[in-house]
Amino acid sequence: MKAGDYVRCNFPFREIAGPGPSPHIVLCLAVGRIQDEDFAVVAYTTTRVSFEGERRPRQHLLANEQRAVALGQSKAFHADASRVARLPLTQEYFPDLHNGQIATFGHDPAFVDKVA
Repeated sequence: MKAGDYVRCNFPFREIAGPGPSPHIVLCLAVGRIQDEDFAVVAYTTTRVSFEGERRPRQHLLANEQRAVALGQSKAFHADASRVARLPLTQEYFPDLHNGQIATFGHDPAFVDKVA
């Protein structure tokens, strides 16, 4: 996994410590290692792209339907730059982790620059 990859992640809920209850597509912003622990910094994504008001909140970066389809996604989505987490690279957080590799669902390194 590398910056710009879309991967499935049990992104944690704000209210509960530890992995979330179900896999969800996230955008990998970076990967690294501290001491003996590999980690990924990921941004939450959602297909709920409607919003109230005249302007989309600036932390919600939209990938319109055309761009989403080009990335292998079925619907428009936005990455939420206000929901970022540094997570250990474990199967509890990344259910598609097998033999040190994580399956990806699209790659968009240019979008990382917009989120970060």
